[in-house]
Amino acid sequence: MKSLKQFETVKLHYNKYLYKLEICNILAPFFRSELQKNKTLNYIKVKLDQLNLCYSSGEPLTKTMYRSTVEVSRNEFLDAKDIYNILKNKKDYTIRIEGPVGLSIYTNDKEMLVRISNKLRDPAWGFWEPKLENISLLTQNVKIIAHPTMFNYQIHFKNPAQIDISFSNWLIANADKSRVGDKTLEAIQQGYVSGSYFYVRDEKILIIVQMLIGNTIQRIDKLVYIEG
Repeated sequence: MKSLKQFETVKLHYNKYLYKLEICNILAPFFRSELQKNKTLNYIKVKLDQLNLCYSSGEPLTKTMYRSTVEVSRNEFLDAKDIYNILKNKKDYTIRIEGPVGLSIYTNDKEMLVRISNKLRDPAWGFWEPKLENISLLTQNVKIIAHPTMFNYQIHFKNPAQIDISFSNWLIANADKSRVGDKTLEAIQQGYVSGSYFYVRDEKILIIVQMLIGNTIQRIDKLVYIEG
């Protein structure tokens, strides 16, 4: 794999995938999943075919962005073609577009991401993979942490969600059993949370919390400390 930033996967991406490749390409928005039909990447194919006509005839490569026309570099065009050609015959992956140029590919097929990275003329921004010895630990709703903790569960609120403000009193009174940031506590005191989280000590406390505010919980992650 070409030189790029390496990151450790400490939690399954989308609660499913071990690996992630992050790419910067001005054609990234054409890969949006909602623009394709039946997961066939037909939309990006049409756009690439249009650009290929310009490329073959020596005309400038451009795309429309925010009601203006921007230049598409040769490298970005050819990279997008290679990404498409590798993905078009694959099924088990998810694409996420971030901003005007960010393209992230999530999968359990590491070889596919290595192939894409090695094809790119403009280097990928980053690659995520777990440590080999930790793969078996990465199951759904498990997050590996680098430091020991007395709080073994991370509870994520729905985004958005209304919450009983009295729960803030419970958190304050049970500071030995839970941990919450100041901003999240303030949001709870106002009765409205939005995608934030807090921690509880053990499964017994978790059950109590689920009974108190279960309808506002989006996800619960179990934290697993791995030394070294």
